[in-house]
Amino acid sequence: MPRSDTKLFVRVLLETVLISAVTTSLWIGGLLLELGEPAFLGIPIVGVVVWLVRVFQLGSKGRWAMTIAGAVLGTLLGSVVDAALVFAAFVLGGFGMAHGRPQRSGTRPRLRLGARRLGTRRVSTLRSAVAWARDARLEAEAELAFVELARRLRAAGAPASLVSDAERFAGDERRHAAVCAAVASRAAGRELEFAGGRPSPEISHVDLARLAVDSLDDACLGEAFAAASLRGAAQTTHDRMLATLLDSMAADEAAHAEHGWAVLDFCLAAGGSRVRRAVARRLEVIARRRPTRLGPPSHDAATWGRPSEARSGTTFDTTRAQVLRRAMAQCGIAATAVPAHGPTTCERPRSITPASS
Repeated sequence: MPRSDTKLFVRVLLETVLISAVTTSLWIGGLLLELGEPAFLGIPIVGVVVWLVRVFQLGSKGRWAMTIAGAVLGTLLGSVVDAALVFAAFVLGGFGMAHGRPQRSGTRPRLRLGARRLGTRRVSTLRSAVAWARDARLEAEAELAFVELARRLRAAGAPASLVSDAERFAGDERRHAAVCAAVASRAAGRELEFAGGRPSPEISHVDLARLAVDSLDDACLGEAFAAASLRGAAQTTHDRMLATLLDSMAADEAAHAEHGWAVLDFCLAAGGSRVRRAVARRLEVIARRRPTRLGPPSHDAATWGRPSEARSGTTFDTTRAQVLRRAMAQCGIAATAVPAHGPTTCERPRSITPASS
């Protein structure tokens, strides 16, 4: 094969892959930004037109065989790249309602597309599908996080009731993950399934200050915020069955939050002033924290139980204020003006100092 033909073949192949990847990336961006159905159709059409123009320009030089061969192979490779981009946006992207606590060790579970199709996929529901898929993955991680928490509590000598509750709550999170995955599958028109995921091995030593701070973050604030978000979503969705499921999940998350306060009580009683100082430092961080950005709402957010960014921000501010007040009282922290709302309307507490114990 002449060297010039090889260069032409490679050029057509690379340009085809590049045009395909750019077009898919723009399409995903349009999906996340809710640009509407015309944009979803227009972006791929423009990409195809650009590709055809380039193929015609290169083939018009009289070497159509090499041009077509490069275009065909480039299309195949481009399809692989496109599938990877869509999968990354679908499973790893999106924004959720922050359900569940983070898994800090072990192997994280993965969510993958199954083979079974569930009806016709609609572009307008993909944004909600992405968000629910992310929530499903977070809930699956939360199941393993509760297994880890039970092991930490057992190693720390916590009451048996705290350990057994943590083990029981792992089952709640497993059920939540299945619900979120089912909703995501219905919105996407494609079955989603879990793969992998293992908790950390048995734990021999536990830092009570770390356990207290994690409980404050993950349960007292995180689970309480999740419960409030789920209750709000249940009130806005038009799907009665989904509303019932969201209300049930909200009740579970509220129970998990109360368990977190009980764990915090245990750590304070067993760890003394060192734990109190760690909690006081964490409260200053929480007072400055902003809620996770949800991104633009989908047009069918109410149907699929997705909160708006404004509503989520208000819910977070309210939940945080409640947590700050309760934690300061529970930890015996000196009185400080705690703002009623978040960073948009308040300033950081100047000093949060543990009272002498």
